[in-house]
Amino acid sequence: IIWPMILPVSLLMLLLGTVWTFINFNMIWLLTSGGPGYETTTYGPYTYMNAFQYWRLGYGAAVGVVGLILCLIFTVIYVWFFLRRGGVY
Repeated sequence: IIWPMILPVSLLMLLLGTVWTFINFNMIWLLTSGGPGYETTTYGPYTYMNAFQYWRLGYGAAVGVVGLILCLIFTVIYVWFFLRRGGVY
């Protein structure tokens, strides 16, 4: 296995996995509602619970904006690596 050959695919999978983790809400909420305790709470249910269950709308919005910024940072890093290599895999 040659690392430079699998680097673009690895970066893409890292980016997609990160974004999918941030937006993974339906399955967790329908099955466990983030419980028992907070064992299955990920980013999506955490944001939802703070905004709409605990009525901390400002905090929930701030958490959502931070998640958006993190996703944008990961995307910019991926695009930077892609363009640095000439845009061709």
